[in-house]
Amino acid sequence: EARGGKPPWPAFDQVSLSVLAAGLGCASRRVSSHEDLAAALDEIVPTLRGRTEPVLLDVAVAPDPEFRP
Repeated sequence: EARGGKPPWPAFDQVSLSVLAAGLGCASRRVSSHEDLAAALDEIVPTLRGRTEPVLLDVAVAPDPEFRP
């Protein structure tokens, strides 16, 4: 993008990590609001100690227009 072209990979908002995880057999959930995040954490965190498989929580966040890596 710095040279005016489009990068050869998709933008982050075009990739669904929860769908990728589910495709690999990993339990996953995507949340996009504070309320959904709180509900997901209330449900998932108490089960973590007994889990034998991973779980992915895909949290959508608003981009920071001033972020410069």
